[in-house]
Parts: sequence; structure tokens; C-alpha cells
Amino acid sequence: MRAAFVSLGLLIATAAIAQDVPSDAGRYIARREACNYWPYETAPRHSLRAHEIERHTRNLHCDTLDHELAVLEARYRDDGAVLGAMRDAHDAVPED
Repeated sequence: MRAAFVSLGLLIATAAIAQDVPSDAGRYIARREACNYWPYETAPRHSLRAHEIERHTRNLHCDTLDHELAVLEARYRDDGAVLGAMRDAHDAVPED
């Protein structure tokens, strides 16, 4: 499982780099995409898998992303490409 999460993280980080955005925006994009992924994972309540999903979400600090987005949107308010990349990540839904 850890290998799958690392692979997911590398894939997301590669996507952010490919978008040619500043590093802080790239980190936001990577975290947002990972945070968008975990809620779609299914697991029986109170199972080991459910605890893993909760741990990943907590470690990614998914609960702080909306605030971080607001800060970054203010910072890059004149850069449509960066704003678009961050909004795309925000709105992305993982594929099956």
C-alpha cells in the first residue's frame, strides 16, 4: 500500500511539474489531487484500510487546502495559468 501511495505521489508531482507552475503552487496541486483521491477509496468502517485512508488524509493536511488556495490565489491573481492549474486540481475527480 505504501508503494501505491508513493507512486501516486510521484505521478501527481510529475503532473504538477509538467504544468510549469511555481513550486508552492505545485505543492498545493499535488496535495489537492491526493486529497481528492482518498475520499473515493472505499473501505468498511473501522477497518485497517479505513484507518489508512484517514491517516493519509490527515498527513496531507487536507483540511487546510481551502485556506492555502485562498492565499495562493491572492499571490498569483495576475497569473491565469497558475490560477487555472490550481482550479483544475481543485475540481478534479479521480478516474476509476
